Amino acid sequence: MPSANAGTEDDGAGLFALDAYDATRLELIEQFEGQTKIFLVDPDNSVRRAFLSSVTSLCVFFGESKASEVILSHLNTYLNDPDWILKCAFFKTIIGVAVYIGGASLEEFILPLMLQALSDPQESVVEQVLRSLANMAELGLLQRAKTWELIGEVLRSKDRVLPLFVSPGHRCDQATATRLTLACLRGYKLPEPTRLADHWAEAFKVEVR
Repeated sequence: MPSANAGTEDDGAGLFALDAYDATRLELIEQFEGQTKIFLVDPDNSVRRAFLSSVTSLCVFFGESKASEVILSHLNTYLNDPDWILKCAFFKTIIGVAVYIGGASLEEFILPLMLQALSDPQESVVEQVLRSLANMAELGLLQRAKTWELIGEVLRSKDRVLPLFVSPGHRCDQATATRLTLACLRGYKLPEPTRLADHWAEAFKVEVR
């Protein structure tokens, strides 16, 4: 006849196995976290680019909260590097990261970086940012209101020059902003107010030296 304590013993064994699993999992996460941080701060850009190819998988492993804590807190420092290839790799990777970190972290950490990069002097970086934004929108990662906030136009004012990013402003919609920019170019790359401001700023710096 089965003992009345058999069920209790089985439950105890199950709880012990679960505790052992949790302990092993936490230990494994700690080890991965340590190694991840080592690669994140490696000064060699070839190592950084190689690491970026594994970031999405690491986000799945760590989970939303831990991924934000471990990866995002360091990953944005890559954009301080002048290496445009690294920046392009960053913005290509960030799509996969955005899927796992959630909308709040996306809007707080990632979107501001992408908006800032739209003024990058390297055309390839701007192109990758725009592609990544489009992919995020297709995946439904951007709220509709947020998507409309991001709308602007990339305008090439002259042949063989980097494009301008034209965005709407206060009481000025996108069409008006683009029309004003075109009207103020006067054959130059930059619209006249910006060009003159740059000219006088440079002249002032020469005077005060």
